[in-house]
Amino acid sequence: MPLEQEQRTLLERFIVGNQDLEELEAKISRFNIFEAVGMVRQEVKHSNFLQFLFNPLEKHQLDDLFLKKLLIEVLRDVEDTPSDGLDIADSCFADADVRREWRYIDLLIHSPSNNFVCVIENKIDSTEGFNQLQTYKSVIDREFPHCKKLFVYLTKGGDTASQTEWLSLSYSTIADIIEKICEERQSSLSPEIKISMRHYGDLIRRHLMSESDIAELCRKIYKQHRQAIDLIYQGKRKKNELVKC
Repeated sequence: MPLEQEQRTLLERFIVGNQDLEELEAKISRFNIFEAVGMVRQEVKHSNFLQFLFNPLEKHQLDDLFLKKLLIEVLRDVEDTPSDGLDIADSCFADADVRREWRYIDLLIHSPSNNFVCVIENKIDSTEGFNQLQTYKSVIDREFPHCKKLFVYLTKGGDTASQTEWLSLSYSTIADIIEKICEERQSSLSPEIKISMRHYGDLIRRHLMSESDIAELCRKIYKQHRQAIDLIYQGKRKKNELVKC
């Protein structure tokens, strides 16, 4: 087979009827409201939406469900904590006061009825400041001396904090919780809330998870059609070189 015909055959196999390529295009082109408002990697906007989900008084029809599910996941397989998953499951957090940027703390959740306070430090592309976590813990120990305390370090990949008192939480866990809630409450959630939660879960998987389904699909396509993709890349490079000349 002539070289040119062989190349055309490779490109045809890659482009025509390639279900993986069509799936990738659908995932990438699918509208996402959080991408539209520029939220992708902005910690402040992520914290604002998490505050909305945590607050049992907001109009998301979840009451304290999201808050409890997240706390249970954080405490899973962790020993020597003031509360465990069973304590959380049996508690009611209807009185939870969810604060943003209180004493510079990203998220603070205080439930007087449970004598409980939770601090969440949210990091996406930034890292810990000097003595930041120690300072926050000192503030909480001083302001809530008799409360059961939980310190959570939220990052893209569930990184370990510099201070042992801080428990790791990944954004992938948040995406998992959102998907489970949407499945469990699909008949009771309003379409608007369901859409916003699914969009937020999609945003996390597209942009904050290194092993997203999109990345996995890209690897699969490249493995199966490497020669065709290399041909396209070479053609584009030659075109750029001609333009420069």
